[in-house]
Amino acid sequence: MPSDVTPEVSVFDRFAEGAARFFSRPWFFAMCLLLVPDRVSRRGLILLGMLLFTGYFALVAASAGMPLLIGTQVARGVALAVVGALGITYMQDLAPHATGRATTMFANTLTIGSLVSGVLAGAAAQAVGYRAALLLCGVLVAAGCAFFLAGRPRPATVAPASREAQAARR
Repeated sequence: MPSDVTPEVSVFDRFAEGAARFFSRPWFFAMCLLLVPDRVSRRGLILLGMLLFTGYFALVAASAGMPLLIGTQVARGVALAVVGALGITYMQDLAPHATGRATTMFANTLTIGSLVSGVLAGAAAQAVGYRAALLLCGVLVAAGCAFFLAGRPRPATVAPASREAQAARR
């Protein structure tokens, strides 16, 4: 995105805008995740995505020019795809008997988190500046990563049979 408003846009600015548009689309990296074999840990990939988000916020806060910002869009796109695409399947694996409930909980949590984070990030940027607010976002992602790492997934359980099914077996 051009930093100054001028009548002409340079070749570099057009390239940067096109690259940012392409790499900030998580669908590209979500499609790449289809190529990941099942033997790779989803939990580990989600942690990697969260670490990429932490690095993304740190690099954006430290950047002084467009080339670094373009590079950060790659990290952001990969992180969004990994956390979004694998996060929903991770939640569904935790509740195999209620995949609809798990999907809804993930989607609603994502929506609420997006709303709250936008307001809080804007307030933090206004209070302490955008670089400090970006670093704060990175620290919060790192804390979330630590909580995710510390948590142990519960083993999948089979849903209890309904009363009608139990009565039919008798």
